[in-house]
Amino acid sequence: MLLKLCILYDCYSDDIPEVLVYSMEADLWRKVGVVVPGFIPNRWSINVFVKVSVHWLALKGPRIDYLCDSIMSFNMSDEVFSEIALPIYGNISYDRVHLSVSASGDSLCLCFFHFNDLWEVWLMKDYGVVESCIKQFTIAEAQISMLLNFMDNGDVLLVMESGNLVSCDPGNQQMKDLAICGPPSSFCGVSYTSSLILLDRGDEVLK
Repeated sequence: MLLKLCILYDCYSDDIPEVLVYSMEADLWRKVGVVVPGFIPNRWSINVFVKVSVHWLALKGPRIDYLCDSIMSFNMSDEVFSEIALPIYGNISYDRVHLSVSASGDSLCLCFFHFNDLWEVWLMKDYGVVESCIKQFTIAEAQISMLLNFMDNGDVLLVMESGNLVSCDPGNQQMKDLAICGPPSSFCGVSYTSSLILLDRGDEVLK
């Protein structure tokens, strides 16, 4: 079981960011001597964990109009970076595309915002294969701040500009208020796997 955290640290400059990995078992941070292939737009991106790798939307160069052109990933096991070309629309402003994990948890979803208040959701059916991306559905709603996550029943969790968390059935576009509210930027969808492994004891199992 992987017991690591990873952060990219760029010191607020145009330099290639450094990589720090934290081992929960060893309880220490260490610098990883690998070359980061891209830059995170606006020094921030939602990270998505799929197939032992953390994924971010990325830029080829620093401050290039903040247009995302790739998905950058870091394998937490091998501690190496790789890139996946951003499909469908190529270069796009970082605030008009959202990266998420698929409902199955084994691939990626991309959500594109259009200025006519439409969100398009595309699924990468085969992980890492850009050509396998297919359009799943469109949501037409002017007040959506972010598509947060995809549920097993097919519904989508949405964060509204009002700060309300709602679920949406893409088939009939019906929305249900979940009575959870907060600043839109405070919401984050995280996938997880239940485990009895103790975080600070390697593969030792809780008995």
